[in-house]
Amino acid sequence: MISIIWILLYILVALIVVPLVRILGPVGITSYTLEEYYDSDNGFYNVAYRIIAPVLCCSTLISIVGIIACAAGAKPPTACYLSVLLYWIIICVIKITKKTILSKMAFAFQAIFSIGIALLLDIYVIPSLVARDFRIIDNSNIAFQAEMAILTFFIQIIASIITRRRYALRFVTPPVSTKYSTSYSSLINTSEEKLYEYERMYGSLLPKRFSDDPLLRCVFFTIMAIEDSNRPRSFRILERVACRAGFAKTTGIMQQKSDKPLSDIESVELSIPYIEHMWDMYLRALAKSSQGEYSSTTLSFTGKYYIYDYNIVSALLDQSFSYLYGDYCGTRLLNANNVFLRVRQFQERREYGFTPCKVMGESRLFPVQTSWFSDALVYWSDTYTLSRVNHSDRSSEFTFVKLESSNIDATTAHVAELCHEVQSHCDVVQEVTLAENIYAAVVIRCRTEHITYYGDSIWKRDM
Repeated sequence: MISIIWILLYILVALIVVPLVRILGPVGITSYTLEEYYDSDNGFYNVAYRIIAPVLCCSTLISIVGIIACAAGAKPPTACYLSVLLYWIIICVIKITKKTILSKMAFAFQAIFSIGIALLLDIYVIPSLVARDFRIIDNSNIAFQAEMAILTFFIQIIASIITRRRYALRFVTPPVSTKYSTSYSSLINTSEEKLYEYERMYGSLLPKRFSDDPLLRCVFFTIMAIEDSNRPRSFRILERVACRAGFAKTTGIMQQKSDKPLSDIESVELSIPYIEHMWDMYLRALAKSSQGEYSSTTLSFTGKYYIYDYNIVSALLDQSFSYLYGDYCGTRLLNANNVFLRVRQFQERREYGFTPCKVMGESRLFPVQTSWFSDALVYWSDTYTLSRVNHSDRSSEFTFVKLESSNIDATTAHVAELCHEVQSHCDVVQEVTLAENIYAAVVIRCRTEHITYYGDSIWKRDM
């Protein structure tokens, strides 16, 4: 029977060793990195450290206490391995909460080997050290060397598992292609069977915009495929149990945050507005980027809807989905571009391989700026300039006037005020350039007799 005092001691030692392993790591081995950042260069040494460090730390602390207990005439501890077991339980809870387990199999192997080593030390080594018999420290025998070789072998296996999981989203093309097909492999399941299952189960939950905008639909199901592969159905059941205990905050197939456990359908419903917001942010960035070529053909918009060229935007998204997915998962380092490509190709096959020329979706991408143009169709012609898509009639009865301001007068409020005045005279704002508190210019198409209305101490007429 283990004394309650020793149980409390084991718990205390485990709590101390959790931060101690991280603190000692950078100086304990060369090129130390946390488990989340394993790679093929230092993975072996990190795995070795993760397995052995908690054993040594716990055993050292327990042995010191045991020696003191023996010197005081008390009974020494008899189950030192329990502190290592408690250490791995604490680490498991932390990693589930933070979602930093790269591979459940690799993590389990690390914990099992670490606890196993601690158990062996508990049986053969610690009792001798507590009794101050140091003859146990002898690495000259063949058995010890064989044990180290076996340990090294398993450490390398664990490191390989973690490295493969770290780059799991990369597709691997086999070196030899048969004349029939070229196959690809990935830990993310993007088979037609799985993608059709997603469509059948969750497609009807999506709003109309996800049907109007096929790339938004592809983004949604790509995220679903990744999250579902990372958290399979069986794991999500355990995750909901952990959520009730307060150890997990994200549940369901879409891994949404909630104070209560979410079903897969509930997580989908919560993720829809979030993914729509992500897509809006992506389109805003695209509209003002050099990759979008500052062209009305690539992307234009009003105060209610947007229009983009499907071929141009899909090609750009093939190369940048990983960064967009970073808005959802919190890291932009995962290479998920090929996962998106597979989902997009699946969606296109559902339409018999036909793709639209233009896509129109409902959203207010730039509500403030489009109000300057009476919600007409506009586009970013450069980083700071919005222009109407359709140039107005340049007949002699109309005149173009350019008004400029600078410094503290170049503000969104002053631009909005001027544009409102232009609209009140039934004239047209043709172009607006604004760099807040630096420079502003508004080009107006107005009737000749209205020219005198425009221009004051803030706005200076340029033409």
